Amino acid sequence: MDRRMQKRQLQQGQGAIEFVIIALILLILIGAIVQFGLLYRAKSTLNLAAFEAVRAGTLNNAQMEPMLKGLARGMMPLFMGGQKKNYSLDDDAGGVNKAFIKTLQHIDLNRAKILILNPTKPMFKDFSVYDPVSRKYQIPNDNLLYRNQKEKGMSIQDANLLQIEVIWCHPLYVPLINRIIVKVLDWGKDPNNNFCKVEVEDKMDTSTTYYFPLMSGSLMRMQSPVYDSEFLYDPAATPSTP
Repeated sequence: MDRRMQKRQLQQGQGAIEFVIIALILLILIGAIVQFGLLYRAKSTLNLAAFEAVRAGTLNNAQMEPMLKGLARGMMPLFMGGQKKNYSLDDDAGGVNKAFIKTLQHIDLNRAKILILNPTKPMFKDFSVYDPVSRKYQIPNDNLLYRNQKEKGMSIQDANLLQIEVIWCHPLYVPLINRIIVKVLDWGKDPNNNFCKVEVEDKMDTSTTYYFPLMSGSLMRMQSPVYDSEFLYDPAATPSTP
């Protein structure tokens, strides 16, 4: 009789241990599904925001500030709050303004950046002309069909394509899963992950928020002349591909 009782107790203890192990695995799987669902939503939003950014750049001489504002407009849905019960248009407008401000703050904290991949510094040097009206050197945007000048296998039409890459540091909200993802990124030596980590340290962010680097690119033909900028990619200054 005592042996039967001992055997039953051992079986009950073993069943409890197995339940705890299976429950932990299930919790991790559910947390991973939730976290990657949030990342997928953010990546889909970033794809549209990259389009908004490059469109703003084509209309504003490939300058960085308009592109950052375009990126902020595209990423606003991630910072929008829930709809109130007593809903009004004033609440809607106020929510949009608050979301836009929060998005700009996220960018100002160096948690996002835009890389201009095309045109490059050498292309600007080869195709730019002096405009007496704006008193600036620029890559012209008019009469491209009749501008047949070519340099190093590139044409002025190629120089009028604005190509950008956006890196967005998105917060990881699910506990434990965020630490696992960051550890995996550390093993992969991802330079974009280093950017998302360094910016937190530089800004003295004392929170325990972890960030995941999301990337998206976009390409569009210029609708205005290209002005010179420190943000144009210079292969001589950075030999590696950005």
